[in-house]
Amino acid sequence: MRLKYMVGIGIILVFTVFGALSFRKNLTPYIGFNEAKNSKSTVQIIGEVIKEKTSYDLENHKFYFSLKDHNGEKIKVSLDGS
Repeated sequence: MRLKYMVGIGIILVFTVFGALSFRKNLTPYIGFNEAKNSKSTVQIIGEVIKEKTSYDLENHKFYFSLKDHNGEKIKVSLDGS
């Protein structure tokens, strides 16, 4: 009977570790504007949307907008999606 509990706890631990590692791989970190400009992958940046500089490309399903950070620096952003 005790062996069954040990095996059950072991299985639960294995799946918990697997789930935690999978979740960590899917996190997208927040980075600064300079790092985002040099990045080739998907990133998250914090800033205020400049509402006058937004547009949507219906053909390519892309949303374009500009962000301003707390230092006043601006960056153009393209968001892929449907």
